[in-house]
Order: sequence, then structure tokens, then C-alpha cells
Amino acid sequence: MLEVQNVRKHFRSGWLERRTVKAVDGVSFTIAPGCTLGLVGESGVGKSTVGRLVAGLLRPTAGSVCFEDLDVFRPGREKARYLRRKIQIVFQNPEGALNPRMRVGEILAEPLQVHRLVKGRYVKERVAGLLEMVGLGPEFYHRYPWEMSGGQNQRVAIARALSVEPSLLVLDEPTSALDVSVQAQILQLLKATQRRMKLCYLFISHDLDVIYHMADEIAIMHRGRLVEQGPAASVIINPRHSYTVQLLSAKPALPSAQTRNSRVLCFKPAFKQSTISTFKESVSKEETTVAQPGAYKLS
Repeated sequence: MLEVQNVRKHFRSGWLERRTVKAVDGVSFTIAPGCTLGLVGESGVGKSTVGRLVAGLLRPTAGSVCFEDLDVFRPGREKARYLRRKIQIVFQNPEGALNPRMRVGEILAEPLQVHRLVKGRYVKERVAGLLEMVGLGPEFYHRYPWEMSGGQNQRVAIARALSVEPSLLVLDEPTSALDVSVQAQILQLLKATQRRMKLCYLFISHDLDVIYHMADEIAIMHRGRLVEQGPAASVIINPRHSYTVQLLSAKPALPSAQTRNSRVLCFKPAFKQSTISTFKESVSKEETTVAQPGAYKLS
């Protein structure tokens, strides 16, 4: 389905653009049909850049991205529209990805009209079906993005990506800006949609729990390169690279119920008892001292 071979993306920065930043430096992976690859790493390692390269939003400095044996960056005029429809991306911030001047119905109808999938009165029926697919009622048809919550906006963004019947979804941290309860709802929606439409996911996140729940394979990214890749259970349970171990150890773990029940909080005094007594005596003296009239004069 998707094959990424030795992709590199370098940016110029600094005074007169003399400095080269290697955001992505030789990344290679494949995603089989109906499978999910989780791309994990801390902020700034190049995960989102990889997602934009796969979606065709950025051109690589070197390397190739092939989708269904078609070069994403040299598709030809006839296949360019097909690739733009079959590869969709869902961004991290739903409020920034939706036009605040357009109603939800217009946002979902636009890609249908651009790709000429539905015409005339059938557009509204298709939009209503998309809203129902992502768990939103018909009352959202006339709402603006700023009238909805973050989770509802993310559902609209997912519905817009699904409207053109894609085969590959690039999910760039789609739940990191949402509450925990809303995150679970969005993840369940993505899982159900993948099973129903047999979609292929490139899931980008820094949350290992989310990736382990969603991905069939996990790729660990560090400083623009993939340092470890394999089945999700193998990477999480038996990590081989030191950076993977570091990511796993940085994840906070909640104590067990027995530990929580038996825990006793003991606080050591920050001062010696003599110091505390002296401090209390000085405070009591200050509180009982009353200034006499005319005791203080302005110079």
C-alpha cells in the first residue's frame, strides 16, 4: 500500500540560510493494507514532517514515497487528483484545520464537490451520513466550528477526511489536544472506521499508550531517523534500543491499589524545633505590640 524509501527532508535556517536542519534523515518503512503504523518520538524529532511528506504537503530533499505503486511526487496529471483523494491527513489542532467562516455542512460538502463524487441534492444526504458516521447529529449541520467543542471539531475533521473515501489516513497526533475521555471516544471511532472501510493508518503520537492501543507496528523516531521498528508488542515489551527504553521509563505509572491504601505520608520539619519556637515567640511579640500615638514621625 505505502512504501517510503530513504526519505530525507532538510531545511535551511539561520543568517542567509547557511545552516541546514536535517528534520528527516533517511527514513524507510512500509504499511500494508488495513494496518496501522505508529510513529513515536518526543517533540521535534521530525514525526509531523514525515506525515506531511507522506501526504504530499512537502517535497523531500531525497528519497521516494510510493502509494499503490505511484510516486506521490511524480504522479502525472491524471493520477495527481486520485492521490490527493486517496491520501488524507487529520491534523493535531482541529480548530486550526477548519475554516471558522464556514458551517459544518459546507466544510463536509466542499471535498465532495471538488472531487465530483456527489452532485445536486444528494450532497446534503451524504453530509448527513458522514455526521452520523462520526457520532454527530443533524443539528450540527448549520453550526460553525467555534460553536463546538474540541472533540466535536475533531470528529468533523475526521468526517471531512473520510468524505472522499480515502485508502490512507495520516493521523498527526489527533487526540493530544483533547481530554482523556474524549480521546477514548475518538480512538474508538478511528478503530471502528478502519474496520468498516479497511483503511491504512499512519498514526503519529508521543503517547506510547495510545500507540500501543492503535498500532500493529511501531517505529521509534529520534533525531530524524528511525532507531527501532517492529510489532507493537515486541517494541513495548522487549525494547532493543536505548532511546526506546528511555521513552518507556519516562512514562508515569500509577501505583497499585494495595500501594495506595498502605501509603503513609510523612513530612519532615524543614526547621529545627528550636528555630520554630524562636519564630513563634517573635511573631507573638509583634502581634501584642501596639504602637503609641506619635511614636513614629515622618522625616
